[in-house]
Amino acid sequence: MKAKMILLALAMLIVAPFAANALTITQNDTFTGETLDFTQVSTFNKFDTMGGTRMLDSVTFNHEFSVDSGGFIADNDSDETANISFVYAVTANLTSADVFGVTGVGVSIADTVSLELDPDNGDGSGVIDSNPTDGVVVNPSTSTFMDSQVVNSSLLFSYEGTGTFDTSLASGRTFNITGSSGVEGGYTNMIGSGDVEVVYDYHIVPEP
Repeated sequence: MKAKMILLALAMLIVAPFAANALTITQNDTFTGETLDFTQVSTFNKFDTMGGTRMLDSVTFNHEFSVDSGGFIADNDSDETANISFVYAVTANLTSADVFGVTGVGVSIADTVSLELDPDNGDGSGVIDSNPTDGVVVNPSTSTFMDSQVVNSSLLFSYEGTGTFDTSLASGRTFNITGSSGVEGGYTNMIGSGDVEVVYDYHIVPEP
């Protein structure tokens, strides 16, 4: 029994220094007022091991994106009432060609709305008019969305060094209208804002 207690005490002494030296470095890049579709390039410092005196434990990417205005348009140009399904999405995908483990950290606003539009009120084909009752503007049901991804531990080596690396956030929007061939679609300008964050968790390597 005493032997087990001594071994347990030794194990706690070994683990304790690492827990006590657990530290965090956080870097952010915030962007505002960009019109979709746009690409935001962010530059971050790599993790400096300080000659091996610091050890990187984990890398986490946090990604937030907001749509501040704008929407998707449907316009019935036929002579009959149109019952349609309006499928739309706003996407923001984070990738990097410089480091590993941050390919496709993506978030999106996506929804399907069922609508009934009156027959064409005279605006005719070729003109996407959102005015009722043959037209409508659909605003995203959620204005802010976020995602988080922890980099696989086997890929942490690509973040170590004294240089920098870039990430690219590509924003976009898609829509599809089904149910009537006489309905046209489009979108008004949407303004995107957001934040890309990288978090390094690390510890100080104990002296021998």
